[in-house]
Parts: sequence; C-alpha cells; structure tokens
Amino acid sequence: MTSFVQDFRYGLRGMLRAPGFGAVAVVTLAIAIGANTAMFSVINTLLLHPLRYGDPSRIVALQQSNPAIPGLEVTGVSPLEYLDYRARTHAFATIGGVIVDDMNLAGGAEPQRIKTGRITPSTFDVLGVQPTMGRAFTENEDHYGGPKVVILSYALWQQNFGGDKGILGREIQLDKMPYTVVGVMPASFEFPYHGMMDYEPAAVWIPMDFTPGDMQNRADGYDVEAFARMKPGITLAQAQQDAEAARRELQADHSDVYTGKLQPFARVTPMPEVAVAGIRPLLLILLGAVGFVLLIACVNIANLLLVRASGREREFALRTALGARSTRIVRQLMTECVMLAAIGGLAGLGVAWAAIHLIARMASSQLPRLADLSLDPAALAFTFAVAVVTGLLFGLAPALRTLRMDIYGAIKSNSQQSGSAQGRFRWNNGLVVLETAATLVLLLGAGLLINSFIRVLRVSPGFDPDNVLIVRTAFDSTTYPTPAARNAAKTRILDRLAAIPGVKLVGATSQLPLTDERSIGVHVEGEAENEFHMIANELVSPGYFQAMGISLLQGRSFTNQDRSDTPGAAVVSDSFARKFWPGESALGKRLSWAGRWPFTVVGVVADVRLSAIDSVPPPTIYMDMLQTEGGRSARTVFAIRSSADPRGVIPEVRRAVWSVDGSLPVYDVTSMNSVIAESLARRRFMMLLLAVFSGIALLLAAVGLYGVLSYSVAQRAREMGLRIALGATPRQVRWLVLRGGLAVVGMGIALGLVGGLLATKLVSQMLFGIAAIDPLTYTGVAALLVGVALAASYIPARRATMVDPMLALRCE
Repeated sequence: MTSFVQDFRYGLRGMLRAPGFGAVAVVTLAIAIGANTAMFSVINTLLLHPLRYGDPSRIVALQQSNPAIPGLEVTGVSPLEYLDYRARTHAFATIGGVIVDDMNLAGGAEPQRIKTGRITPSTFDVLGVQPTMGRAFTENEDHYGGPKVVILSYALWQQNFGGDKGILGREIQLDKMPYTVVGVMPASFEFPYHGMMDYEPAAVWIPMDFTPGDMQNRADGYDVEAFARMKPGITLAQAQQDAEAARRELQADHSDVYTGKLQPFARVTPMPEVAVAGIRPLLLILLGAVGFVLLIACVNIANLLLVRASGREREFALRTALGARSTRIVRQLMTECVMLAAIGGLAGLGVAWAAIHLIARMASSQLPRLADLSLDPAALAFTFAVAVVTGLLFGLAPALRTLRMDIYGAIKSNSQQSGSAQGRFRWNNGLVVLETAATLVLLLGAGLLINSFIRVLRVSPGFDPDNVLIVRTAFDSTTYPTPAARNAAKTRILDRLAAIPGVKLVGATSQLPLTDERSIGVHVEGEAENEFHMIANELVSPGYFQAMGISLLQGRSFTNQDRSDTPGAAVVSDSFARKFWPGESALGKRLSWAGRWPFTVVGVVADVRLSAIDSVPPPTIYMDMLQTEGGRSARTVFAIRSSADPRGVIPEVRRAVWSVDGSLPVYDVTSMNSVIAESLARRRFMMLLLAVFSGIALLLAAVGLYGVLSYSVAQRAREMGLRIALGATPRQVRWLVLRGGLAVVGMGIALGLVGGLLATKLVSQMLFGIAAIDPLTYTGVAALLVGVALAASYIPARRATMVDPMLALRCE
C-alpha cells in the first residue's frame, strides 16, 4: 500500500510538471468516458431496467400473426377471440386485455382530449400492480351498461385535481357521462407500455365493457391488446404451444370465418421484449459508436504516453541500474495511467450529466421512459469500471516497451538518441493505423445516415405541407349519438373554418398522414368470395384533397352530393389502381368493405406516404366521412390551408370550433411541416448523435497523427538536418514527412474499409434510397480522412524544413 501511495504521489507530481499533457489527456478521456456513460445510462434505463410491473419476466403479449395477408403480420385479437383465448388456454394464471381509446374530459379551463385504456378487471392482476389509493375494478363492473367507474393516473390526479386525497367517490365527466373515481394508480405506473400498437400511456382507465358492436364479428377489427401472466413453472415454449392449441380449436369451431388466407397464428412474446423491440437495434448501434470513440481515445492517450515515456527512458534506465526491478517501473507507469483515467472519469461524469439531459430533451418523444434517465449507481459503477479498464489499456503499450528498453544505451545517450528509431515508431504508427480504421468505420456510418437523410428530405410526401394547419377535435357519443349528428357538426365546423379571413381551403379526415394509421378489409369485385385485402383507409370530407394538396389524377373527388342516402363512392390511390386493375381504368370498378358496404370508384389520386416519409406509399382507399361511418373513434382532423403562416389563424380556428360546440376539445394544433419534422425526429436523432461521435473521432485521429509526426520530426531532427546539408530541398523534406503520415493513414483506411463493409450492414435497416455499400460515400469519407491527415501532417512537415543543418554537422 505504501508503494502504491508513493507511485500515486510521484505520478501526480509528474502530471503537474507537464500540465499540457495532463490537460489534453483528461479532456480526451472526459469526452470519451462521458459519452460512454451517457449511452450506458440510456441503454440501462430502456433495455436493462425491468418494467415497473410485478415480476415482468412472467408477463407475455398474446398476439396473432397472419403473414399471408399484408398488414396483418402482427395484430391484436378481436373481442370474441380474446374471450376464446381466455376460456381455452391453460398455461396462464390470468389473461387481461386493453383497448386504447380517447375520451373528452370536462371540468377544466378548456375541454381536454385524454388517452383512455378500456381494460378488463384482470389487468392489474396480470401486471402485478394495484392502485395506490382506492381499489381496482370488479367483475361485476365489466359488462355492457354496467357502473360507470374510473381509475385515474397519478399524473392526471396531480395536474387536474391537485392531488386531492378526497377524490375517491367523486364524479368526473368523460364524454359528458358521469364516472365515479374508485382508484388512483402509483406515479410509476404506465400502461399501455411501449411496443403496443397504440402506445401512449393512458390518463384514465375504465372497464372494458364490450359493446354489442364489439361482439358482432370475430374477424372484423383486432382492437384488443391481450396479455397474460404465465403460471409458475411454465416456460415460454409451453405457453406458445398452449396458445397455438387454443387457436386451432377456436378456428376449427368457426371454420366459416377462418377461410382462405384468414388463418392467423397465435404469437406469445415476452412483454419486456415487446417493449424494446423497436429501439434495441438503434441503441446498440449508438453504443458501438461510443465504444469506438473510447477506443480511439485510448489509442490517443497511449500515443501520448509513448512519446512521454521516450523522454523518460534515461530516468527509467537509471532507476533500473540503481536496483529497481522492471515490474516496479511497470507498476509505476500503470499507476500513473489509472490515476489519469480516474481523473478523466470524474470529469467524464460532468460530460455524461450534460449529455443525458441533452439526449432526454432531444429524444423524449422517440425513446420511451427517458423521464427515468439519470446517473444512477449502475451508471457510476460503469464509469468507474470504464476508467480503470481504460487506464490499463492505454498504459499497456508504454509499459511493454519499457520492459524491452536498452538500459546501457539509454544511460549513455540522451533521450533523443536512445533506442531503435524503427522500434520506437512502430508502436506509434500501429496505434495510428488502428485509430484511423476505427474513425473511418464511424465516418462511414455517419456518412451513410446523412446521405440517406438528405434523400429522405427530397422525397415528396404526396401532398403540399406548406401553409397547412392541423387541428384535432373529437365528438362524444352522448352529445352526438348518431352519425347524422356528428356529420352535421363537422359540416358546420368546416363552414366556419372556411369563413376565417386568410383561409383558402379546408378539409377533414379521420387519419392524418404520418401520424395515424388505419386498415380495413376490402373485397374487390371479381375475386373469390372469401378473398379480401387489408388496405390503408382514410375517411375524408369533400375538399380534403384540395386542402392537403393531393393531386387528382382521374375522375372526381368527393362532393356534397355524396350523402348517406346515395350509392357509396370511393377514391383510390394510384398504387391501388395499378395493383388491382393494371392497364385498366379504375373508374367504375366496385369493391366492398367487410362484405357489407359496396363502393364504386369515382376517382384516383396521387400516392401519399401515410406511415412515414421513407416508407413506400401503400395502396389506399378513401371514403367520404359524411357518407360512411367507420371505426369506434369519433376523432376528426381538420386541415386548413391559409394564404400565409398558418399559425396566425390559430385563435380564430379555436373560436370557430367552439362557436359550434364549446365542449369540443381542440388539441394537437400544429402545422403540417411540423408533423413531417416530427416523423423524421428519430432518424434525425440517430444521424446527429452518430455525426457528433464521428466528429469527435475525427478530431482525436487528427490530434493523434499530429502528435506522432511531431514526435517523429523531433526524434529525427539530426537526420533532417543532414538531408538539408547534403542538398535536400525544403519541398523534399516536407514530402518525406507528409509521405510518412499518408502511408500510416492509408493503411488505416484500408483496414477501416474492410471493417466498414461489415459494420455498415448494421445501419442498413435505417437507410433510404442508398445501399450500405455506397461508392460515393466510401470515396468521400476516405478523401476526408486523407485531407485531415494532410492538414495534421503539414505543421510537423513544415517544422522539419526549419531544422538547422549546422546542428547536425557539429554532432556528426
């Protein structure tokens, strides 16, 4: 212990004598360790922390998969299927279900639209969580026409009711119906969880209360997200077999429904896996990127230490001659390295703290549970471990070289003469090759994502987003119990919006591109009777296509003559027409929805990218919302095209909606350009982080190459002087140094290209309009590295031409 303290004190004095070296090393390590700690905190929060349910490893999602029908690859279950699985399975202790919906909450300064979870009473038993106040639902409350009871989320209880502990037993207004509050959930409870189809944490929960409409058709709508808790001792494979056996039984009992391609399979997936399925690959890519940054930082520090150790060879040789063992000197070096890493780690905690707050702000809407992000004990332990391992790694090279030191030569000569020049530079050059290769891999990943993002921005979404304002509202079933009542209100709102000064066009839709998705089962006339296709669908008003700037290619759009008492009219997208009627006109073709409602195609419009800008526009069928009623939700989205900045008409828009009904919520008011920007937020986030990591890596690589070449010039000063004395021109000397730098970087680029061919396949799933092996990107990144290498080499090369040849001649 005493010798360790001595080593520590000696190393600290050495750092204070070389403050420049210490500052560069600490800053380099702080950035690298801080970035790694921040990314570990994100991954620990999102991937490693268990969900805040009781024993979440026993909870599974019970889904269905019908790969034969596009759009039904992974779905929930219908209400009747949910009841069948609950009755026929034996591997589960209990099964729950939820339907995600929205309701209007009255009583505040303005009407609110809140997310609602319709749940079975078994839900809280499955999740292993109970209300922190009050009670859960009972079986007697879960039936059509049953008691109107509600459980509040902790956040809503605090925000809307001030945390009033007397809330139990009070009534609140949901869709203008009185609901009695029977419970409040804990602050940590979040449900639905991330990964579910309609993910968004609910503000309130009400009994499932299957309606007669829910029970009409077992294959019409898979709205129920089913989940279950496996019995003790049951494995995931056994649960899958049990669910699949139940599926075969129920399909055999209803063979008239499950015909043709409609024969879904049961799918049992651990809930933690479902919760992170969409983000795991992205986070692992970022973790690999910061790992490369840490590797490059270690290489840089190792090079600095090698240079510093070269200057201390005479010191180490004298200590060895006076009786110090080689292991004692190596321990001294390793102690200094670990001490340096520890200081860098402490500074890295500050970098990590700033980084996680920045990440949480940038990606709160893209990555779930980031509100829990913090520097917890696990992150602190990770930082400590990284610091120690880092210190050992970058101290290894100088320590090994010390073991091979020529003691006699080091004592006899000064620091610039001792040792073999070739052996001295081999270590440094090898580390720069490794550093360059790692930097190239990072730059290739960032370059591909940037190139891909630029291509995405050039893609036309199929509509004109400029000067379009988006406003949402929803009609409750109490005030508007019939389609006619809702349609009358929608028409009045459209008229009031159109009358606002500065508004040019208005329209309405049930699903807004890039934010909402909806599919329906469509049968095309002329196909087999049991043949149907899952097709993207929107219910729109007359004027919607004009307001959104969607081009009409054939026929007509909807008009006020398309009413509920007239034949059904449909407008299809260009890709729909080409898929089902190639080489023919789609106009006049007939199709039906759910086998009940017939429609005739009256128009064809341009394709619209519905789910994402970087996705292929799906075949789409549009129906007139004033003619056709569909779905359980009464949500309506108004698109308002103005002559200038649409934000200027927001107050008038609110007043126009409330002039029709002051109890209607007006929410999610935004511009269509903002909707597009939000849809690209995750891609932008990944691109920016990878670009930042690559920029840091490039800077570190440039510093590393500069340090190696500066050291090389200093060690070869006499050689340069002799060359000049013998007639070498400054250009020849300069080229000698530049050639050495470019040779090292060239080897690094060659190694990096090989690694890049493998690594860039990991980001291929995030690319759009570009292959993982893109010659232009690879060439550009390699040219960038060569340019940086030339810049980093120029100052040492210029310094080499300024060596005094008389000094070299006097020494000779």
